[in-house]
Amino acid sequence: MSEQTPAEKLADAVAEFSKEIGDEGFVSSFVVGYQLTKIEDQPGYSPLTTSASYTTGPGTTLEGAIGLLRVTQLRFESIFIDSLGDEDDD
Repeated sequence: MSEQTPAEKLADAVAEFSKEIGDEGFVSSFVVGYQLTKIEDQPGYSPLTTSASYTTGPGTTLEGAIGLLRVTQLRFESIFIDSLGDEDDD
């Protein structure tokens, strides 16, 4: 048996996470965004650089990725707006 690729390992981890939090069904697609931060020691560079990237799961279509992005964006916007309401209650 050959070793899993990083994408296959990530797909397994997402599926396991989904089971652990009690989601029913199976993971058919996913998008993972991540931020990378590294220390630069070259002259002329900021000492701390940050970049962002993403990866998609096996079988994730462009349409599926865009839909997941929109759902996530709406959820985060809702959480942010709700948190602003909490500040007014003080």
